[in-house]
Amino acid sequence: MRSRRQTESRVRTIQLVAGLLAVSVLSIVGCQDGGSGAASKLEQAKKARENAAAAETQKLVDAYIATLTTAIPEDLTAKVGAEHPISIWRKSALDGRLVKLARTRVRELSDTANVTKLQDALLLFEAVSDYWLGKEVKGPEVKKEWEEGYEESKKVAAKEGERERIPLPKYMKQLEQLAGTGPYALIGDFELLLPHILHAYKFRTYRGVTQKTSFSPYWQVLYDFNRLRDAEGPEQYQPYRDRLCKERLEGKCSVPYESRDIVLKQIYFGKLLERIAEFRKKYPESGLEVLLDRAEKHIAKERDLSVVPEEYPVLPNTKAHVWASPYTVLKVGPKGAELSTDDPDNKDKRRIKKLAEAPDSWDLDAAQAEALSTAFQNEIQSLRNDGATVDYTTQVYLHFDKSIPLTVLATIASTFDAAGIKLIDFVGRRRFDGTLQLRRVPGSVPDAEARMPFNVDVKGSRWGCTPLSSLAETNVVPSLVSHEILVSSQGITAGPKGKIEVQAPLDGDLDEISAWVEKTDQPTLVGVHTELNYEQLHTVLNAVAVRCEDATCAKTTLVNKLLLALCAEPVSNGEKNGKKKKRRRK
Repeated sequence: MRSRRQTESRVRTIQLVAGLLAVSVLSIVGCQDGGSGAASKLEQAKKARENAAAAETQKLVDAYIATLTTAIPEDLTAKVGAEHPISIWRKSALDGRLVKLARTRVRELSDTANVTKLQDALLLFEAVSDYWLGKEVKGPEVKKEWEEGYEESKKVAAKEGERERIPLPKYMKQLEQLAGTGPYALIGDFELLLPHILHAYKFRTYRGVTQKTSFSPYWQVLYDFNRLRDAEGPEQYQPYRDRLCKERLEGKCSVPYESRDIVLKQIYFGKLLERIAEFRKKYPESGLEVLLDRAEKHIAKERDLSVVPEEYPVLPNTKAHVWASPYTVLKVGPKGAELSTDDPDNKDKRRIKKLAEAPDSWDLDAAQAEALSTAFQNEIQSLRNDGATVDYTTQVYLHFDKSIPLTVLATIASTFDAAGIKLIDFVGRRRFDGTLQLRRVPGSVPDAEARMPFNVDVKGSRWGCTPLSSLAETNVVPSLVSHEILVSSQGITAGPKGKIEVQAPLDGDLDEISAWVEKTDQPTLVGVHTELNYEQLHTVLNAVAVRCEDATCAKTTLVNKLLLALCAEPVSNGEKNGKKKKRRRK
């Protein structure tokens, strides 16, 4: 049996249903009468509100454009250490008006079906503000080990009111989700461009290596090419950049390795200009033409300035794997000879000391040789006087053009003791594997008493050899040498002292020579005649001083127990005793 309350509730329900049926009948009658009834007016009002809600989307887009075209800075000059004018301008435009406007419209038109479009605008404006201004941290929060950016040493809660920077890839994903191809596509497409435009203006405010690495997040977005991540963290900058070259840029990075950043920058600016052109075509009357005009001119200028310099000097091919750092470099080529090292007062610059203008020929006469050796000794000391550290200036990286005769190296090496040179590095370029990376065979200069010249017998003739350096990590002096590799334009021979076990033409297959070195594993003199050039020296080093551990020579090791010497005319007893013999002019 029903209770009195249940009976009364059922009666009210029946009455409500009856009332609704009556309204429905009246509505039908009203429509049949030409829409003159109250229900018809209600439908018209509802439709009007839906139309009003739809029209608000364009008004919100117009309001967005209006904030961007107000107070665009006249001076867009980037200043080191200061926030860029574009960034300041963009933040000042996000004063909350857009978010407030969208929120008001959502509230006013909440009963319409089109309110979802207004809600999208609100979310979009909030995302834009969060990116440029930083999302406000509402309360204390500590990152967990699994979260990006976690550091054990920084397990400190964020302060109240701090703002969290939104990563660019996350922001771009938000834009694509909220704008897409809908009514706010213009906003999404322009906001996709704006961070790139800002970086095109401000990247020069970064210093040193940071200027190059600053492009990484923008490449990830522009090329849709993310950095890899493993248990140790995100992929390092150079491996990521090289992978980008290989997998996205179709051989466009085939330039000297140290110029690869310039190529990528050039390609990046070109692609950004293409994106701006696509935006203009898609939105020919966007209202943003003034800003786009200025951005295009600046980006085109940066692209044109990103010119890959001509390779100089042209280094020989090396199989060595050891990185060649650009500390103190001795550069010799068709343009002359110079020393350079890091500027102690400005890490973005180099201190350069000119040693010699380009001669008609690098087959130097006695006067030219004397002038070059004196200049080298004086300018090394000058770099030290300018503040370059001894650690840098006692080690010299040889950047010789492949055509430079070894007589030039012998001339400069004659001053190593007086100049305090302890380490020299034979720098070449890994051309055989296409990486074009600068690599080196390291050498250590023996002490003065171990660098005395001595004679060796070579196929019935006699050479005078002066030790230049021990190769790799061993310290070999002439008294320890038990085997010899002797090299001239006539070819290369190898064997115990005074004997020949293997020989080969210098421009032929040297695998047998390499196998002999590996099998012998004894202190060995590598005597190279100064009639050869720097490229031929590297041919020898590739065969005897570098051992390939795999078929592609991707993994290599350096061979120890080698003493490199430069050889020419035999020395007299007087010169052996330390008296210099006068150089004969040719």
